[in-house]
Amino acid sequence: MLVYRSTQINEIVNALNSDKAAVVLTDTIFGIICKKQKLIYKIKHRNYKKKIVKFIDDVNALNMPKKYSDEIKKYLPGKLTFIYQGKGYRIPNNKLLLQLIEIVGPLYCSSANITNQPPITDLRQSLTVFKEYKDDLFLIDNGKLLKNSCPSTIIDLDEKTILRNGEIDGKKILKNLF
Repeated sequence: MLVYRSTQINEIVNALNSDKAAVVLTDTIFGIICKKQKLIYKIKHRNYKKKIVKFIDDVNALNMPKKYSDEIKKYLPGKLTFIYQGKGYRIPNNKLLLQLIEIVGPLYCSSANITNQPPITDLRQSLTVFKEYKDDLFLIDNGKLLKNSCPSTIIDLDEKTILRNGEIDGKKILKNLF
């Protein structure tokens, strides 16, 4: 499995554009990122009924009501995932990921684990957990260690519910919107 340093932007971009997936430390936990969500489903052995989040860099591109976008922008980039029109979105607070999104476009992301297994906590674990996908997957070493692995808060704007509370108070957001 190839390992790139976060400074090897051209190599990372080329690999992502070649429909490879990467394991990288996001601003919350280790994730698998890819341009095509099908590969993430394959690597994680994930049920296709479960959604995968799309990392974006601009809420305005979603053409959501101004009331929604104004409230959401208060927490982004950051540890907030939101469901809008049946799809999950997040703007990560991670310079590398934002740079990659700017270059290659939106990226799908899911926690770095096999479904129903705990997420990895160290990049080296990827070498054993995902060894059967060494041709589809590469690692991005940004030199950082996972410190506090609190996943993002997930709010469903369609259903007006909190799916998971993290560091950001989902109740406050929903109260301000509804």
